[in-house]
Amino acid sequence: MRRVKNTQPAVNGYRKMVKKALFSNLLRALKFFEKLSCKVKSFGRLNLNNFYGPIVESEIELAELDERSKVAVIGSGPFPSTGILLARKGHEVTCVDIEAESIEYARGFLEKINENLEIKLIEKNGKDIDYSNYDAVWIALHVNPKQEVIAKAYEGIKEGGKVIFRTPSGMLKKFYPLEIPSGFRKEIMSKIQPLGKKSILLTKEEDKD
Repeated sequence: MRRVKNTQPAVNGYRKMVKKALFSNLLRALKFFEKLSCKVKSFGRLNLNNFYGPIVESEIELAELDERSKVAVIGSGPFPSTGILLARKGHEVTCVDIEAESIEYARGFLEKINENLEIKLIEKNGKDIDYSNYDAVWIALHVNPKQEVIAKAYEGIKEGGKVIFRTPSGMLKKFYPLEIPSGFRKEIMSKIQPLGKKSILLTKEEDKD
């Protein structure tokens, strides 16, 4: 009797390859639009106020941040929308990105809008940040490896601190890895956002020992 060859591993490998290529193309498109937002002031303000504004506003409400919180934004990108919106609320913000080019674009846009916001820009990997002095950490959708960064932020942040990160929902699940860390104590709250995003909140529990 002829044995039928199992082609499933090859099919799975092909699917992973396609998914990785789509993810890479999505990141390129995202960076293009963020750079465009930096270069064209009117487009940047529209993007900031009409798209990112409602998302960050709902995340701030979800996290119940105290006034003048110290916040880190990981994967802030060339268009540091989350950092700007948090700083406009009076928070002390540190925007972190692994790419020097993104930091330079962000610096140029902050100079262009000239709002005198309390934002620091750092070129660094989110896995290498000391989170112990932060009250909250925001982690962008495209950060990779996200699970490691989330775990490092949760482990390092002070008791009662908040870790907010974005994951895909709906159609975006096909392109972005869905990574919710496990293996440590946490309280999870979430909120569905526009355009296939979901915001998840982890609150660092106080040590009861």
